[in-house]
Amino acid sequence: MSSTRLPNASGVLAVCFGLLVSATAGAQTSKRQDNDLLDQTRRMNQIAAEKVESDVRLALRDAQRLASSDSKKAIERLTKALTALEQDTALAPSRRESLLGSVTLDYWVAVQ
Repeated sequence: MSSTRLPNASGVLAVCFGLLVSATAGAQTSKRQDNDLLDQTRRMNQIAAEKVESDVRLALRDAQRLASSDSKKAIERLTKALTALEQDTALAPSRRESLLGSVTLDYWVAVQ
């Protein structure tokens, strides 16, 4: 009879445990990377929204300043701001609507 040597139970358990720990660590690293990417995307979206809002506020100030001296430039400035707001995807819808209302009102005042 030939003798076949079977691995001992502790060796098999050690290998299984090692594989389990390795798989768990890999999954945690993957989740962390996914969370980091999601956080980075959220931060970039927030920065984009802040930039749009800042640009619109600047356009409103410029238009108010220009209204008395050069109404045509004021209207152009407000038209660009309206276009930017309509194309924007970073702002929250409620904030976009609020800014659209402000720019539209100033636009109609400048046109008069």
